[in-house]
Amino acid sequence: MNNPFEFVMALVAMGMVTGLLASVEQDLRQRLLDLEERLDFAERLLARERGPALPKGQ
Repeated sequence: MNNPFEFVMALVAMGMVTGLLASVEQDLRQRLLDLEERLDFAERLLARERGPALPKGQ
C-alpha cells in the first residue's frame, strides 16, 4: 500500500468489520438471555402445574 488513501480505507474497513462483529455478538447475547428467561418461565410453569410427585406417606 503505497497510497495513503488505501491505508485509510483499510483502517475504515477493519473498523467496520470490528463493529459488525461486536453487533452480532451483542445480538447473540441478547438472544441467549431471552432463551434463558423463557426456559426459567417454562420450568416455573411446569413446577406449578405438576404439584407433588407422590402423596405424602406412600
